[in-house]
Amino acid sequence: MFANGVAVNLQTYDPLLVGKKALCALTTGGSEAMYTPEGPAGDIDVLLTFARGMFRTAGVEFLPAFIAYGVPGVTSDEREGLLQRYRDQLTSLLRFDKKPARPFRERRRD
Repeated sequence: MFANGVAVNLQTYDPLLVGKKALCALTTGGSEAMYTPEGPAGDIDVLLTFARGMFRTAGVEFLPAFIAYGVPGVTSDEREGLLQRYRDQLTSLLRFDKKPARPFRERRRD
């Protein structure tokens, strides 16, 4: 992620991915209650804080994360609900303003 000249100019610390967006999709083995500040696994937002910081350093906008809790114990119907929620979240991204992508070789010349 932080290879010099790809995500961050390590000489000037200028972010090189400004305008890009990132979405983290996570699954957990435990219930949502386990990943709260009071839960035994701790607040899952602490993990996401590291991701936010990493992406922000590169100039990337961190989108709301998709988290599916307790995946090993869900029923087939619950799994379908999780998958639909993920589809809906991904589909909602299509509504963002998009700029045409430029080949990597062209970006490096900027």
